[in-house]
Amino acid sequence: SPIVGREMVLVANCLYEAHEKMEKLNFINSRPLVIIGIALSASDCLSLGSLVARSNINCVCLMECSISPTHMKYFTQQLNSPYLDSLGMSGISIDEHCIKILSNWLANTDSNIKELMFIFCNIGCNGMAYIITSLKNHPVHTLALNGSNIQIDQTNGVMLQTFITCTPHLKSLNLSVNVQVSDIGAYYIGQALECNNTLEELCMSYCGITKKGMLALFQSLRVNKGLTQLDLEERCGLSKAGLAVISSAKKHCNVHL
Repeated sequence: SPIVGREMVLVANCLYEAHEKMEKLNFINSRPLVIIGIALSASDCLSLGSLVARSNINCVCLMECSISPTHMKYFTQQLNSPYLDSLGMSGISIDEHCIKILSNWLANTDSNIKELMFIFCNIGCNGMAYIITSLKNHPVHTLALNGSNIQIDQTNGVMLQTFITCTPHLKSLNLSVNVQVSDIGAYYIGQALECNNTLEELCMSYCGITKKGMLALFQSLRVNKGLTQLDLEERCGLSKAGLAVISSAKKHCNVHL
């Protein structure tokens, strides 16, 4: 259940004790922990991290919280649970320093994180760069960066292309609601899809893509045989020739327009 307000610190130890009892009875194997609407203090972060490290919680989600770089460091230092495989943040404005700390943790620990989600966290281009660099040798299979204020230019477009091309464990990528991904981003992602057959789901709804960018994506699907789900927001005035390309792509990929 979501934990709202300052009672989170007191609840942490209660949850752990309940966890121990339930595990002895074999009632649960894992559970999520959702924290909503807290300005996380140092003691909050230490308690939360300690709870995760001592229990079989497999998913932590921070929603509409605030956290300083120092407290983010406390938080990540405690996240050493083999059960934790999903970390999500939603509606949090995460500054560059916080992203650096989180990225360093991902790059330099043997965490078991498989799902990593930043939803409307305003991490920007630099934040995206830190995250995808930290995941180079990491087993994350789901990455969500929707609503993250990402703008794709040639430099970070090439970086994103390289990440998709050279990350075979990545199965799902969500870049939706980043209106400045644009046709440039579609082009570089299309280039990556021509060399990658392991990415299965790609969401780029409301990314500012016109028919030029869409055609770049769909052309790549003539070569790519791995993608099974592609979500876009509209047809962008595609011609009959463009729709024919889509029709060809749909033979092995479920395209949502």
